[in-house]
Amino acid sequence: MVFLAASLLTTIPVRLIVPPEQWIVLAGPMNVQAWRLLFYFSWFLMGVFLGAGDLERSFSHDRLKYWPLWIILGSSAYAAHLVILLPGTFFTGMPTWMLSTVLATLYSISCTFISLAVLGFARSFFKKARYLADNLTGNAYGIYIFHYIFVTWIQFYLLTQPLPAALKFLIVFMAALTASWLITALLRRTIAGKIL
Repeated sequence: MVFLAASLLTTIPVRLIVPPEQWIVLAGPMNVQAWRLLFYFSWFLMGVFLGAGDLERSFSHDRLKYWPLWIILGSSAYAAHLVILLPGTFFTGMPTWMLSTVLATLYSISCTFISLAVLGFARSFFKKARYLADNLTGNAYGIYIFHYIFVTWIQFYLLTQPLPAALKFLIVFMAALTASWLITALLRRTIAGKIL
């Protein structure tokens, strides 16, 4: 419930003040929706605090055993969010502040429960140690930090290329994962390894 409370507290008030069409341009094609910045930062901080604590206790099987229910809740919230955004739905006469509140709430519910469901699913089914998965786990924080740069610039480069969307997705996914994983693994061998 802490994740959901943090999500709601960092999306609803901001969404009421900042319009959803407002973007912040960081550099080149690197943009982010302004109303989501505090949300992303809060999840980052929660990840830092959880990572510094007892992960076995925080992500125990007992705490994550409701993951099938969370998938349903998160997916339902996402579907409702999409339906509300469709033109001509019965929400067209709703006041802007109310619509923003409903959309921010559904977004928060969707992100929270889908994220927790993925953790619960992984905790339930992936129990055997594997070198590649363990290496990925060790480098996950750095991959999280660096992936956005690679994803954005590779997508920007591929934008004008005459390739099918599915192939572009595969190229971006594999190249960004590989590049961010490699840079993290290399940086972990330096003084930056204390942070990553």
